[in-house]
Amino acid sequence: MFKSAFYCLAIIGCICFFASCDGRDKAYKTPADSLKEKKLLDSFSENVQYFPKEYAEVETDTLLSNGFRVVINIKSKMDSNILVETRKATIQEKRYYRNFIGKVTVFKENTLLLSKEITKLFVENELNNPEVDLSKYRLNNIWISNYFENSKERICLNFEYCKPEAIDYCWRFELFIDESGKYLLKQFEYN
Repeated sequence: MFKSAFYCLAIIGCICFFASCDGRDKAYKTPADSLKEKKLLDSFSENVQYFPKEYAEVETDTLLSNGFRVVINIKSKMDSNILVETRKATIQEKRYYRNFIGKVTVFKENTLLLSKEITKLFVENELNNPEVDLSKYRLNNIWISNYFENSKERICLNFEYCKPEAIDYCWRFELFIDESGKYLLKQFEYN
């Protein structure tokens, strides 16, 4: 009888032991709590954004009083980005800023003078200046320069490459185009 009572108590003890290990304590934890417990939350906490999110294109067509017509087309390159990473608490922020390409088409009296893509490579090749490194910059804007710099013989376009999230850090350029279609690219000089 002592043996049968011992076996009964042993069986009841085993049942109680295994019943208490059913994982109820983990059933009420959130997935984030489980990841924190195993120190895996950092590897899953990433916020990724693209600017612009979708393809973007802007075209302006301007007829000037001096007979020049300027068509400026700026479009986003969906396969070329500049990455800016920051860390806020346990979240890794990744912001991808898409690069832009500009295309400038200039006419005089309905005669095509110039059709040129404004890219980083174009600027670096034309200037041949090792100080100008546009790898971390993106095309911000292209515009027709101040009217006083334009004449009947030539026009001036301005454009700039700026660092994402730091609009004060820009390279600015001037593109002079004469009525024969010849052009000259200069780095903008600040006075």
